[in-house]
Amino acid sequence: MNRKAAISIFFGSLILILVGLIIGYWVKAIEGNGIEDYVEDGEFKGVPVVFFNSTSIPVDGVAPDRFDGFECNGVIYINNERTAKHQKEALFHEHGHIIWYYVITQKERDDYAEIYAESEKYVSEIAREGGVKEDFAETYRYLMLYDHSPEDRRNFFKDLVKKYPDTVSV
Repeated sequence: MNRKAAISIFFGSLILILVGLIIGYWVKAIEGNGIEDYVEDGEFKGVPVVFFNSTSIPVDGVAPDRFDGFECNGVIYINNERTAKHQKEALFHEHGHIIWYYVITQKERDDYAEIYAESEKYVSEIAREGGVKEDFAETYRYLMLYDHSPEDRRNFFKDLVKKYPDTVSV
């Protein structure tokens, strides 16, 4: 192998390594560092978060309801078997349910239900097909993680952030 070929191979390899590092960093930046960025000392915004391991339970987080025989009002359950991205999405979705049931008033729930009933745009199929409570949780998730939602809901959540800044914000 001549000197020119060796230098060409060296720089070609170096470029591939740099491209790999850049792509790896970019993917990590998109996904973030995982759910640990949000859960501190077993809580997210004052709400207990319990992690469980199961490949057979088809949910990522449940709140507020009954779960496996335990009362879990005010507790978010996250399945450790899911990817970090899925765990973050479940955390924010379930926190949306906590806000719906425990933070906002009945009047605010009624106002949101009116927005939902008149809407033709939804952030996901779950939001469209799941009813007003699922739409609220999904919209909260999309706003907090991706800064995306239909305009009518964005305005509603902006008002909630002003009223409940310690609970409805990231």
